[in-house]
Amino acid sequence: MYRQFLLATLTIASITLSPAPAIAQVAVNVTEAAIESSTEIVNLPSSVPTTLDFTPCSTCSLVTLRLDDSSRFYVGRQQVTLADLRRYAQRGPSGLDIFFRENTRLVTRIILRTELDAADAGRSKNPSDRPQKL
Repeated sequence: MYRQFLLATLTIASITLSPAPAIAQVAVNVTEAAIESSTEIVNLPSSVPTTLDFTPCSTCSLVTLRLDDSSRFYVGRQQVTLADLRRYAQRGPSGLDIFFRENTRLVTRIILRTELDAADAGRSKNPSDRPQKL
């Protein structure tokens, strides 16, 4: 009986005194932010470098972002030129996702939520302009 009591006591003591599992702490550094908007709200620029000023929604404050030669433009999942993006955006209301680096406010990419026409999907002016999948 004493042996069972001692064994039970040691078991409880080992559970109580054992170190609790360490909780993993992961530091998350957000380097890119995104704004969901619309072609009805955002006027796309005609060239880069430039700034993009818009109010994403009726209750939002003015947002100012920068665009430069490193900014990329997409229609759906296909990379396009800024001119092509503007052409598709002028067709009518469509969703627009704008991704930018929070620390510099530099736009990394703009995605128009629609698809390229079949004729445009295979078109390429030169190898560096070929549409690339996102």
